[in-house]
Amino acid sequence: MWKFALGYVILTIRGLSLERFLNLLLQSGVEAWDVQRMGRTQLRLCIPVKDFEKLPLIRRKCRCSIHIERKCGMPFFAARLWKRKVLCMGMFAAFAAICFLSTRVLFVNYMDQGAVQLQTALQESGVKVGVSLSTDWTRLSNMISAQSEGIKWLGISRRGVYLSVETKAADEKPLTVDYSKSAQIIAQKGGMITRVDCFRGQAAVKVGDRVESGDVLISDTVVYKDFPPYYTHARGEVFAAMQYSTSVTAPTSIMELVPTGRIKRYFRITLNGTEIYQTGCGFVYYQTCFCEPIAATQTLIPLEVSFGEYIELEERERILTEDESVSWALMLAEQQALELVPKDAAILVMSCQLRNCDDEKIAFCTITTEENIGVPKETQHDE
Repeated sequence: MWKFALGYVILTIRGLSLERFLNLLLQSGVEAWDVQRMGRTQLRLCIPVKDFEKLPLIRRKCRCSIHIERKCGMPFFAARLWKRKVLCMGMFAAFAAICFLSTRVLFVNYMDQGAVQLQTALQESGVKVGVSLSTDWTRLSNMISAQSEGIKWLGISRRGVYLSVETKAADEKPLTVDYSKSAQIIAQKGGMITRVDCFRGQAAVKVGDRVESGDVLISDTVVYKDFPPYYTHARGEVFAAMQYSTSVTAPTSIMELVPTGRIKRYFRITLNGTEIYQTGCGFVYYQTCFCEPIAATQTLIPLEVSFGEYIELEERERILTEDESVSWALMLAEQQALELVPKDAAILVMSCQLRNCDDEKIAFCTITTEENIGVPKETQHDE
């Protein structure tokens, strides 16, 4: 590599005193390598460009002829390149652009893609493409977190020209309740009362009572001994047992997706997490099988390439056995019943059973839950 940088020439020497020629080269301090005897009167070797001026004296002493077979190295390449002025200017401009861009952020990846307003605020604060890599990211993230009300936490990490920004939105401010106004707790749905926690007001129901939607659970009117009644903002929680039931007829067959044997190559390119190219499939139903993507995140460009296959699938009917039919019916009934249950409800009992009705097997699923059914409602009283 060093010899190529300094430049060298490949020479062909012809004469009867080749051994003497080599001895004189060594005595003159000329470094020679790749010496090959091409014949009784011919020799090939390589020498540095800087020692070429010593050869005329040696040639006269040995009565040999010297032929330059090839010129190699950066000095000769630069000399040929210098004749093409426009190309040299373009290479210099490209090198300068690379040097400049290597000091700037070229890609910004927001981990929280849904926070569009947060991204806009970050861009206005300086977290954007083109900002200098020498920025104090820790200080910038702390400053943005302190100045932006919508950001609870902000983390910035950099790898080369690739910037990753992870944000966490601040919690929404809770709704303020005016407790100076009278209000009562009413039922938003019917059920059987299982628990009453009255913090303020007068409980209007007890455990075991059956209520309907709109019934008063905790009254805003408080009566205490012989004192006149007064109105307050009722507060508390009232839980009731609720039931959700579904039924499913046992299926005799199901449609399954099975491979047909047809395969098509899969190729996908993503840049900074954004898909820029993907081969088409053409199949109606298919599954994708691909190997681990080849990532180039350590380079200047966060490029990722994936290879794999599209496997075509088609729908085929499969007849179920009696046991499979029962299992499918129970599973579907349970799934449909769970979809009816609110996310904040506590499941107390879940019962699934199979019944024969008119030569058909029907799966029934009943889920009993405990839910907070009380909601506040403001009331108006005459003074």
